[in-house]
Amino acid sequence: NLDPTLVRIAFVVGVIGSGGPFVLGYLALAFIMPKEPPLSPEERLSIIRDGE
Repeated sequence: NLDPTLVRIAFVVGVIGSGGPFVLGYLALAFIMPKEPPLSPEERLSIIRDGE
């Protein structure tokens, strides 16, 4: 699993280095990449309690 933040940083570097073709890829992936499902209230509480 890749961290979405790392992927975004890589695309920003690609945009700066390539002059722009990565913009279309970035926009496409922004819509294609799955979003994480929302957490249930129980999961939120366990994260807060565990300090994760």
